[in-house]
Amino acid sequence: MRRILKLLMQIVLVIRIRWGASQEPLSFVFGQSWPATMSESEAAEPQRGYVTPGTAAYNALTAFDESTTTNILDSTDREFTTLMTHRAKECLANLGRVVATSIGEAFSVAIIQAYEPPSDADPRSPVHASLIHTGRSLQLSLSNGSHFVPEQLGLLASLAVQAGFDFVNYSSYEHIVASVRPDQCAQNVDLVILVDSSGSIRSYFHTELDFVRSVVAYFVIGRNHTRVAVVLFASSATVVFDFNQYDTSEEMLAAIDGIRYTGGGTTTAAAFDRARELFDPSLSHGIRGSNIPKVCLLITDGHSNNAAATIASADVLKELNVNIFSIGAGNVNRFELEAVATQPIRSHVFIIASAGNLEELIDTMASGSCDEPATLPPGPALPDEVEPGALRFFRMVVQGFASIVVRVEHTSTSPSVSVYVSQNHSNPGPFEFEIADESTHQDKVLVIDMSHSAGFASVYISVSGDGFNISSSYTVQLQINVLSSPTTGERDISCSSTSAHILGQINPNRTVVNAAMMEAGLPQYADGAPVPMNVTFALEGNISQAFLRHFWFNDTSREIIYVAMGNCTRNTTAVVQASVTVPGLPEAFTGIARFTVNIYVPPPPPVPVQWMDADVRV
Repeated sequence: MRRILKLLMQIVLVIRIRWGASQEPLSFVFGQSWPATMSESEAAEPQRGYVTPGTAAYNALTAFDESTTTNILDSTDREFTTLMTHRAKECLANLGRVVATSIGEAFSVAIIQAYEPPSDADPRSPVHASLIHTGRSLQLSLSNGSHFVPEQLGLLASLAVQAGFDFVNYSSYEHIVASVRPDQCAQNVDLVILVDSSGSIRSYFHTELDFVRSVVAYFVIGRNHTRVAVVLFASSATVVFDFNQYDTSEEMLAAIDGIRYTGGGTTTAAAFDRARELFDPSLSHGIRGSNIPKVCLLITDGHSNNAAATIASADVLKELNVNIFSIGAGNVNRFELEAVATQPIRSHVFIIASAGNLEELIDTMASGSCDEPATLPPGPALPDEVEPGALRFFRMVVQGFASIVVRVEHTSTSPSVSVYVSQNHSNPGPFEFEIADESTHQDKVLVIDMSHSAGFASVYISVSGDGFNISSSYTVQLQINVLSSPTTGERDISCSSTSAHILGQINPNRTVVNAAMMEAGLPQYADGAPVPMNVTFALEGNISQAFLRHFWFNDTSREIIYVAMGNCTRNTTAVVQASVTVPGLPEAFTGIARFTVNIYVPPPPPVPVQWMDADVRV
């Protein structure tokens, strides 16, 4: 069934290429891009990280064989450069066909460059990151069989748009750039799809099912990948299948083909109620832990029988950390679609204007739901796994705390992981982050200052697998830091003589501690009474653990002291972590302070210049 659907989509694409316009395609002008108002990362999705040999994304690349496709030439002269994603390959094959139809059989598309593995010299910046390193971007030219035809690059760019590329740029006199979105969603998602079968949606019902099929095809379906459940609703709401029922996309697509239109009222609230039951771990519908993103897609015209009840039921789902997308079909009620969707509206509400925009809509919405981070509450460490080179996204909502702590620890027998944190980007990675730990340390502790945030604030983290063909097993944990700011600091200290230096003062925030004690059902600390705390130190880096003897905690002044011994022989940088425990404190709370100490050997005093009288004879 999946092959048949794929073939049908290719046929539709060819029809659109040949008959979609009433006139010959207009050439691009030099410097033009499509879509005109979007960058490559916006139109084709940003590069989250490099695709390197040994990763699942690299193993999924496919080589383009010019001997099996007409009007395509391999003009590359580098290793790896015929590798590309399956989506790029399909669009390239379509481009070869449309070039033959529109320009002539004597012309061919020349592949100048496809995938290229990254080098250490490649910039770590989202501005300079290239999709060439992911296999999703191609540099293409036009050939007449004997030489390139650069004067026709503008026309080639226009045909590349018709061939299905998501982004096209003509700003080189030697080639165009044509890029695509990812083939499939590699993230693990628990996805519920709510399908409207009421009387008002009758003429759009088959379009709804086409949408559902395409969404399912976009995700990698399986017990250890994405799980999908479907609810059909009209006058009542019925679970068509839950997360446990199907483990392959073929089985799931066959079940979707069996869904029939019912007609009737629009009890959208009941559909959200069925979704809440599917997301309830106590009801054995196959839902997984909170480390897996929870997504609900509602496909409807937005005209429910009871708008207030619908919005209330959707709010219950949101409180369970379920991200809701609204897909409007037919004569839509936009107010209700926006009221039930997760914020921000612009990335969670989509309208099926016609069957013609269905493919573009699926690409935009499905990729957005793929990137939804899992909500991580403060509390115990959660076990998880990430494939090499892949990224797992998490979101933490924090209110009124000056500092939080993120702990990520990979198992001793597992490859290491890298951790990226951002308060500005919902999908941080090697190119976009404010805090990162790419070391091979087994236990990574990141202290995040939240003192500048007012009210609710979101913190986003991602975990990337560093293994080669081996997934990384790890735990991720969010804790509230009970210490008052500042919890980090840096000092430059000379070790020329024995002396004591105050690195910083650490005090438990009494309000936070008492809130935690109340949560645990323990007595709170009265105003003025000291909060008992035990402090232990640990070091990071290639530093002898004997160096710990230089640090101590003054319980009276609550200060961390570094004692210089006056006998160092070389410059040293040490990162010392002070872990604070308060008796009875729940696991969701901790106390962490980190300080960087730059210890330097002062230069020796200058040797005084001694002048000597000279006996000068003329």
